[in-house]
Formats: sequence, C-alpha cells, structure tokens
Amino acid sequence: MANESALAQNLGFVEKRGSLRIPLGGNSIDRPVGTMWQVGTVYTVTFDKNGGDTEASPNRTSIEVTDPAGTYTVGTLPTPPNRTGYQFKGWNTQSDGKGAEFQANTPVTQSMTVYAQWEVDNGGATKYYDLTFETNGGSAIPAQREEAYATVQLTQVPLKEGYTFEGWYANKDLTEKITSVYMDGDKTVYAKWTLNTAQPPINPVEPSKPDKLPQTGDSSMAGLWMILSVLSGLGLFLVLKSGNAINKTGTT
Repeated sequence: MANESALAQNLGFVEKRGSLRIPLGGNSIDRPVGTMWQVGTVYTVTFDKNGGDTEASPNRTSIEVTDPAGTYTVGTLPTPPNRTGYQFKGWNTQSDGKGAEFQANTPVTQSMTVYAQWEVDNGGATKYYDLTFETNGGSAIPAQREEAYATVQLTQVPLKEGYTFEGWYANKDLTEKITSVYMDGDKTVYAKWTLNTAQPPINPVEPSKPDKLPQTGDSSMAGLWMILSVLSGLGLFLVLKSGNAINKTGTT
C-alpha cells in the first residue's frame, strides 16, 4: 500500500479518503470505503546529496497545491546527508553552488531538485583560494587571496591605451560575462577590450586677417604724401627764415 501511495503521488494524484452514507432506520451512518485518488497538482522537491555518502532523510518532499495563487514551502528541511572529510553547508538550486540558496521558507512554484553544498573540513583553519586577473594586454592587476566559498565582486578596472574596457569574463573565449566570482577553487577572470574608433580631426579656426594695408597707388596714399610734402616745405621755410633773422641780428 505504501508503494502504491508513493507511485500515485509521483504521477500527480492527490489522495482523498472516501466514505459511503448508509440509510438506517430514518438515520444514516458514514462508513469509510478506502482510499480514492483524483488528479491534482503536486510540487515535489528532491534533495540531492551531491557527492554525499548518505542520503538526506527524507530525500523528497511533496507539496499538495490547493490554491494556484497560494504560496507553498517545504516547511521543514530534511536531515542533511553526511560526507567524509566535508562539512554540510546547506542547499542550493545548482550543484556548483552558483544558484539560489534553498531554505525551509523558500517559495516553491514547481517541482525542483536542490543540491547539498559541501566545504572541506580542515580542522577549523580558514581555507583560501587565488583569484587571478588576466588583463589581455591591459595594465597588470595583482592576484588576490580570497577566503574559500566567498563571493567576490569584480570592481577592478584595468587600462589599455586605445581601448575601452568591456568587463570581466569567466572564460578565455570571452563569452560568459560576470560581475562576481564564487571562490570554490582557484579562479581566473579575463578582461575584454573594444578598440576605440578614430575621431576625425577638428578643422582649426583660421586667425583673423589684418586690414588691407594701403598701396602706393591708392588715392589715400597720394594725399598722405602731399600732406607730408607741404609740412616738409613749411618746415624748411621756417628754418630759413629763422636763419635770416639771426644773421640780421649779428650785423647790427
């Protein structure tokens, strides 16, 4: 009977206890008639030991959905599995720990599998991993020692003349852009660059030209020469007149 019940639940049926009403002397009595099954919605959460030596207990939880608009959780997490040389760190929606943490109050919206997360048991000593920055021709960024299983934000910005930094990537092919890295081992991140396009030169502003100088043939120039000639003649006349006056004084 237990195997039949588990099979029915896995097929998406919901168990309903039936009863039969029997008339008896003007009254009626209800008598159970066994288990009935009807089609329903059931979310199943499977707890994967993910390398553990033992299974979680239980390793599967079924949630009956009675209201599509309701919020459903597992309520209680199972007893975690064991793994020699490791400490159990919790449950995650991805086996590599890069998904979302799964807890007893995490909303469940569909059937899903969550994975046990493990940390090496090193006797209480803190473990570290190296984070290396491959700048691909940009300015060097020293490698960093980060605590194991920490999530490190990538805020470093290298420089490269003639290029614009596009961000960090998890692979050499530069197809998986990332802004942080989960330190579950030594990691290397790779810089991506975009070549700057050449800007057209800006035309310099021509300096203003001085006013046109008068030429010797201009009428204004002829007038100027005439004035100078008159002034020169007048000056010569005054000099001569002054000299004559001095001579007359000397002869007297």
